Amino acid sequence: MSCDANDFRSGMRRLAAGVTVITTCLEGQLTGMTATAVCSLSASPPRLLACVNLRGATYRFASASRRMAVNVLALHQEQVARDFSSADKCLDKLFADADWRDADGLPVLGNAAAVFECLVEQMLVMDTHAVLIGSVARVHVPDAAAPLLYVDGAYAAPVAPSFISTNDRVIRRTA
Repeated sequence: MSCDANDFRSGMRRLAAGVTVITTCLEGQLTGMTATAVCSLSASPPRLLACVNLRGATYRFASASRRMAVNVLALHQEQVARDFSSADKCLDKLFADADWRDADGLPVLGNAAAVFECLVEQMLVMDTHAVLIGSVARVHVPDAAAPLLYVDGAYAAPVAPSFISTNDRVIRRTA
């Protein structure tokens, strides 16, 4: 069985995802990339996984340093997402333009919706990408910050309706 790559991409564009910037540092050099292929792996012990392209600096730096930060972008940080997704990005300028802070050598975004500081525990290489499994050392979760989403090729805000319809049933959300 085979699937057309364009059909696959079209289907995956419908999968709404939180937007992150994965950052890392190697010998004083910072790098980062926008990523939506990030998810929790386990809560005990706390682990997450992030998928990165093997050709990118983020993979090279994270595989050598064995450290990364996953910065979950807040709704007001769409420009940060756009900047770090650019192929011709000037990293020095990008890290100077936003509220980046040093966390034991890792660049973390000061006003992100959440930040996960990780040790890269394992890497699984598959064709053009690697799955980085991060053991979470620290989590920063500020007070209320709505996350930035990406769906159908566009950045979006989460919608929190009072009622959610599921299989012709209406469920009342409780606070």
